[in-house]
Amino acid sequence: MRLIAGTLCLCAALVCLVAAPAAAGDNPFPLFKKAIPEEYHGDLPRPSGISFAYSKMTDTVTISDFAVALGGQPLPPGAVVVNTADHDTNTYMARFDTWVLPFVNVYGFAATINGAAQNVPVTVNPIPGLPAIPVPSTITLDFNGHLYGVGATVAGGYKKFFASYDINREWVTLNILSNDTSAVAQSVRAGIRTNYQGNLMAFYAGAFHLELGDEPLTGAGIFPAVPSASFSLKAQPTDGWNTILGANIGISSRLSVIVEAGFGARKQFTVMPGVRF
Repeated sequence: MRLIAGTLCLCAALVCLVAAPAAAGDNPFPLFKKAIPEEYHGDLPRPSGISFAYSKMTDTVTISDFAVALGGQPLPPGAVVVNTADHDTNTYMARFDTWVLPFVNVYGFAATINGAAQNVPVTVNPIPGLPAIPVPSTITLDFNGHLYGVGATVAGGYKKFFASYDINREWVTLNILSNDTSAVAQSVRAGIRTNYQGNLMAFYAGAFHLELGDEPLTGAGIFPAVPSASFSLKAQPTDGWNTILGANIGISSRLSVIVEAGFGARKQFTVMPGVRF
């Protein structure tokens, strides 16, 4: 929560910096907006915005290079095998963005996260060369932490049609890991825009891609019955891409709500209200 509070303070400071010239009718963003024909100025969103989001994701990761140590002594490779893990993750995010160019939006965000890794099958092979032995029960591991990141969106359109590409990089800290990790998220969207009672709305379809950092993840406590056991592993989503459908619903020229759902091996749901100025 302290991370979110700090982000909100930063957002407030940025609001003061950007909104002050806006009040005088001289907001510099987006740059080069005067190059856009006057008849299209009404299609431009207000330059800056603050938004808050709740997102829920259900996904499966593939685990590789799994290793276990007891009391600091590593077990032989393959003595304990973990190949996959399902997880349900909740994210609560604050975000600040600005259209620095009519077609380029940059943003920063911070979030708290919590969830659980579930259905983690474990097999042991105490004697190399003999068949592995499945552990009767799977592991369920609760986690929490925070993340922060930066990103950019490139967007363009023709008449009522539009398309965009978004990429962001985030850094994640979890209580079950002794080191931080990173991730890169990308998405493409295409759809139509419409005007309803003077408010702009957009409906779109696209695809979302998530890639975790390739650095080894280390920690302890993954085996509740053996608290002295530490581990290291690498993890990646089993399916990198999934389909997304969404809508950006304009309530007024300043207020909007984005609702987005993901389908496929990775399922996700996001609702993000925001205010622009």
